[in-house]
Amino acid sequence: MNDQSQLLEKLRYAAADLPLRRFFLPDGVAPAPAGAAPLMPYDRLVVVLSGSKREPLSLDKCRREVLLETGDLYLQRKNLWEFCSYETEQEILVLSLQQSFWRISTHTVASAGSAPESCNCIIPRPAPTALKELFNVLKNLREYPDDSIWIHIVKALFLLAAEESNTDYRPLDSAQEKFYRVLEYVEQCYLRKITRKELADKFHLSESYLSFLFKTYSGSSFQGYVLQARLDYAEQMLQETIRSVKEIGTMCGFESDIYFIRCFRSRFGISPGRYRLARSRKSL
Repeated sequence: MNDQSQLLEKLRYAAADLPLRRFFLPDGVAPAPAGAAPLMPYDRLVVVLSGSKREPLSLDKCRREVLLETGDLYLQRKNLWEFCSYETEQEILVLSLQQSFWRISTHTVASAGSAPESCNCIIPRPAPTALKELFNVLKNLREYPDDSIWIHIVKALFLLAAEESNTDYRPLDSAQEKFYRVLEYVEQCYLRKITRKELADKFHLSESYLSFLFKTYSGSSFQGYVLQARLDYAEQMLQETIRSVKEIGTMCGFESDIYFIRCFRSRFGISPGRYRLARSRKSL
């Protein structure tokens, strides 16, 4: 059985037979613990299929260590810290919606202290609108919902993911595999200075071929992809924090606040300060 078939089976199990217990929506407000994973520019849904994991989560602005057991899940929003604990025996299913593709994966720890084994399936096209909308509904639910609506949403989400991932599925070719390996690295370090030459050297590619991969499989240049990820994070920071515009620009990898403001205005048609003011007025 290949990876795609295995993951399809896991999705169908999660949709039909897995008893769902609790849903968590981390807010990312509490300080991240030492050893937290890099910030990722995409949303992901994590469900425990078997075993348990002790995962630090930011809930109600406080960091808590939660014992997640079979049927527990959390929705990790983009650009918020996640610890990714793999210390205990566990199998987790992760559904990630990224900019130009989406990913289904499992991570299995066979025994406490052993390294996780991963199984991945990349769907090289944007996630369907219905899947994105179900993610958005979950992101707007409050933590620990008393009713069972979230269970129906999650079941529908996994069922839809299974159906969509099995539609016209084709294994990645060698060029696609190279691109997604590069992209995985970029998504772990896009907030620091990173150059096309650095990437080309690291993955033993020419700079022109690297540009070809980004244009072909993301529809954007390498610089454009990184800029969009940084601006998405900046937009989120403006909405969810009270940090200054200059501080946000620095945190998002911009070398100067002037350059940050120029890029932000080009993308959103308004300066960061005015964007924050407009958003705060809408929320009143």
